Amino acid sequence: MSTSKKVLVLALAAAVVLGGTVTVFVMRSGATELTPAQTTQAHRLTLALAGVLPRSEDAQFNLDLAARTEQLIADCMPAHGLHYVPKNPRSLIDTETSTDFSSLEYAQKHGFGIAAWPSFLPSHENDSYTASLSEEAVTRYNQALSSCSDNSREKAGQEFGVDKGNSDYNKIDKKVTSSSRYRAAGQEWMTCAKERGYDYPSRLVLIQRLRGEYQGVMNELHGSNSDGTPYVNGEIQARAEADSKYQEFRQKEVSAAVTTFPCSQSLDRVYQEVFIEAAGYSSP
Repeated sequence: MSTSKKVLVLALAAAVVLGGTVTVFVMRSGATELTPAQTTQAHRLTLALAGVLPRSEDAQFNLDLAARTEQLIADCMPAHGLHYVPKNPRSLIDTETSTDFSSLEYAQKHGFGIAAWPSFLPSHENDSYTASLSEEAVTRYNQALSSCSDNSREKAGQEFGVDKGNSDYNKIDKKVTSSSRYRAAGQEWMTCAKERGYDYPSRLVLIQRLRGEYQGVMNELHGSNSDGTPYVNGEIQARAEADSKYQEFRQKEVSAAVTTFPCSQSLDRVYQEVFIEAAGYSSP
C-alpha cells in the first residue's frame, strides 16, 4: 500500500519501512528482456511492494534474494583465492519488526514500526576464517568481498527481476494514488482518524510527524561514553529503552497506530483492490 511500501527495496539489511534504516538495493543493469522466471519474480516483487502479498510471502522474497546473493558471493570469492561461507539470510533481513499495517497485534506491540529495533540473527560464519588471516590478507579479503558483493547483488537482482518489479510498481502506484476511488478512501481515512483524535490529512503525514519526534528523542540519546568513544548500536538501544522520553514516544506511537487501525484497514483494502485492477492482475 502506498504509505507502507513507498520504498525501492530489496534490502540486504532491511529494518523498518518509515521507521528505521533500510539498505536499499537498486539494480544498475540495463537489461531489457526478461526470462519467464525473471518475469515471475518481478511480478512477485510488484505485488509485495503494493502490500498485496501476505506478509510472510513478502518476507520470503527478501530472504530468497538475500540467500541467492550470499551464494553468489561464496561462488565469487575462491576466484580471489579466498573462502566465504554464505550468511544466514535472517542475519541480513528483518522479518520480525519490519512495518506491518495489516496486523493489529503488530500495532499493539510496535505501533507503525518507527521505534522498533530491527531483529537479525547473529552472523559468525566467517569469523574463524578471517581471524586466521594476516593483516595484509584481511585487507585483500575485504577488497575482494566488496567487489564480489557488488557483483552478486547486481546479478541476483537481475535474476529476481528487481528493476522490472520496481518500475511496474511505481507506474501502477501512480495510477492508484491518483484514482478517484483511492482519493475518496483517503478522505475517509482522514475523517475516521479525526473522529478518533488524530487530525492529519493522511496516515503518511501522521507517520512523518511521529518520525520527526522520534528523531528528536534519538538525537538526545546519541552521544559518547565517558572515554569519548561513540556509543555502539547495542548501547544506544539499552539507553533508549531505559529513557523516559523514549518510552513515552513508544506509547504515543502505539496508541496512534492502534487507534487509527480500523481507518487504515479500510484505506489499505481499497489500495490493494485498485492496484490489482490497475495492474490487470488476478488476485493472488
